[in-house]
Amino acid sequence: MRFDKGEYLARALPAGATDLGLQRKLKRIRMSLDWSRGKLTFSDPDTNTLLHTLKHTFTERLFPYISTVDKVPLKILPLKVRSSHHVRVLVLQLVQLFALLPQKQDSVVEEEINMYKLPMLWMSSRNRAA
Repeated sequence: MRFDKGEYLARALPAGATDLGLQRKLKRIRMSLDWSRGKLTFSDPDTNTLLHTLKHTFTERLFPYISTVDKVPLKILPLKVRSSHHVRVLVLQLVQLFALLPQKQDSVVEEEINMYKLPMLWMSSRNRAA
């Protein structure tokens, strides 16, 4: 899921991007993986609105990859899950999500990670200040 040229898009290879048709900026995005049902859902936790669902038959371990492309600070917040171990939930609170204000080059990306024993989480941003 991404924000590009004023539109929220979802993409899963090999298919092209799908415009999600959202009319407002999001502050937080919830990602929920249901491995056994083959569903990865994106929702708005503030309104409890489903944004998009990807369906796939998972056969191998998944490795989450999240990137802000160094434009927006990112905070990953834990969420207590009271369901089977097949479901992993991460709530992403994207601080200043898609803000129109220019970002300073020396801005620091705030990262808080709670991995619920996921094998790996890569945080990536280009030209990030040390």
